[in-house]
Amino acid sequence: MVLILVSSGDAWMMARNDASRNGGKAKTAAGPPSSEPVRLPDVPRRPVQDRSRAATERMIAAGKHLLTTRDFDLISIRDIAGEAGTSIGSFYHRFGTKEDYFRFLIDDMVVRREALAMAQFAQMAMPDLPAAVARGAVANHLAHAGLLRAAIRRHLSGSDVWAPVRMMGQRILNEYRRLLSQHLGRPLKAREAERIGLAFVWLYGVLIQSVLEVNPIADYGIDPEIFGAEAVINFVAMLDRAMA
Repeated sequence: MVLILVSSGDAWMMARNDASRNGGKAKTAAGPPSSEPVRLPDVPRRPVQDRSRAATERMIAAGKHLLTTRDFDLISIRDIAGEAGTSIGSFYHRFGTKEDYFRFLIDDMVVRREALAMAQFAQMAMPDLPAAVARGAVANHLAHAGLLRAAIRRHLSGSDVWAPVRMMGQRILNEYRRLLSQHLGRPLKAREAERIGLAFVWLYGVLIQSVLEVNPIADYGIDPEIFGAEAVINFVAMLDRAMA
């Protein structure tokens, strides 16, 4: 049951309509009573919304899964709908076009990644943040390698699709600098801020290189877990040197 406030006139009219359907036997006074909460049965909107949200989540997951083995340009709307167990019409209803869907995937990734980073900033002690930030970035790149690879290719072709990813990285960097300054009780020196920025640029660059597979780590016999662990270690070391 949900509590829905209706006007006294509406409540009276509902009762009157019920009376007409029940042979004229009204259950209320002849005129509208004073305004008060009236309890009405749940309407079926919430389940419909839940099903719609679930279908959208399935289509998001389907795109991410398909991108692990294929380039986005080689994935059709039929492929996405089939993987998600939904109809093509449902896809068009929610996303409009395939390009809009791609941008939705990027935005979804950015929102999730940034939310995790900001939660870490809010909850963790400053000395623990560098490793946590790096591990989050590594995990995000591994989980969305196909999506990021497609976004980079579009970026190199002149699309602005990479802009949300770039701006997210800058916001995370700026928040780290702000928290570090707060932790130290003083503004960061220009050289410190610059070298911290260099550490973030290095981390993102290494991860992008791995996504593009210009020099696939597998060709060098490097296990992905070792690659991620070493990326974290070196990022933390660069941040330590920035403050030395």
